[in-house]
Amino acid sequence: MQGWTLDPETPASIDVHVYLDGRLATVTTADRSRPDVADVYPAYGAAHGFSAVLPTPGAGVHSVCAFAINVGDGTTNPQLGCRQFTVAPANPGDDVDCNDFATQRAAQEWFNRYYPYYGDVARLDGNNDGRACESLP
Repeated sequence: MQGWTLDPETPASIDVHVYLDGRLATVTTADRSRPDVADVYPAYGAAHGFSAVLPTPGAGVHSVCAFAINVGDGTTNPQLGCRQFTVAPANPGDDVDCNDFATQRAAQEWFNRYYPYYGDVARLDGNNDGRACESLP
């Protein structure tokens, strides 16, 4: 994640807190050179860019939010932005078949988890109708 921020009460660089799924993931300082910011806000200088590397979360939908940490008067830490993103599960390969599932529902759950990312990698949907292992109870 990268961007820029400044506090209008100081030309000094300020901290940025980055939250992953609602939990503090990292703290960084917005002190990287951003000449474009200095062009618009010349009294504050260019040292207001930030970059943060986040831990890779597990598969699923996640959110990341960044906040500028206020200095001086006030207690509000402005939100710089939030984004949702999806981490795909690891490709399961084709090591399973319908015999590995006790029920059609179990096969369908497996199919639904991986199909959006990798298609029918295990060839559980014999007739391409979106239903896996239809012969199972």
